[in-house]
Amino acid sequence: MGAQLLFSTALVTGASSGIGRELARQLGGGGGHLALAARRRPELQATASEVASAGGPTPVVIPADLGRPEEATRTVAEAEAALGRIDLLLCNAGVGGNCPVAQMPWEDIEAMVRVNTLGPMALIRAALPAMLARGYGTIAAISSLASYRGFPGGAPYSASKAALSTFLEAVRVETRGRGVTVVDIHPGYVHTPLTAKRERPRPFIMDVERAARLILRAVARGKPVYNFPWQMALLIRAVRLLPPVLFDRVASRGGRPGRPT
Repeated sequence: MGAQLLFSTALVTGASSGIGRELARQLGGGGGHLALAARRRPELQATASEVASAGGPTPVVIPADLGRPEEATRTVAEAEAALGRIDLLLCNAGVGGNCPVAQMPWEDIEAMVRVNTLGPMALIRAALPAMLARGYGTIAAISSLASYRGFPGGAPYSASKAALSTFLEAVRVETRGRGVTVVDIHPGYVHTPLTAKRERPRPFIMDVERAARLILRAVARGKPVYNFPWQMALLIRAVRLLPPVLFDRVASRGGRPGRPT
């Protein structure tokens, strides 16, 4: 069953798999008109078919490489043309990796920053003027609990998500009182194709259906920042309080520990 209708129209990125696919399914099943964006057309079409099968309007499919800012700008333009307006921009597309900086090819680092940071920035920059002009709209983006500290083995990932969260914070302040809501989502571990490849422990991992429900509830309530699950969020909160000398000692213990995604 779909979620209750939260927004009349929405653009969801990274909708070909994982959290994005489930977000689209729940939003569309609730009656929302959607535009779905990701690189892989067949997977996007499969998501659109799932939404239609659940009783929702058939989504618009927009294949795009969201690691390229010009593609992100085009995606917003096509979504606005197809939907009439974008009530909710949900930036979910992201990539991860777990490798020491010295061993990670520069191309992988650059790609991670492009998809996790520059892509959402370009999407927001493209969608924001129309939202401000009509005095209504919601911008939400999927950051990570890993954004709060520099976890070993995930330097580019943590940095790219930290930059995204700082950008969202500034946009939230800039648009205060102008009808635009900005929501910064920080998940821990969620069962997705990305986390399925991990061999290290994934504490407090959550199924994707529940994660999507929690995300959409936070978005509907307009929470400025939402950290979940609470157990992992509490642990990260404690880690954030550690002074650098103690954090370095704890984080380096046992080699390269996993980090929330």
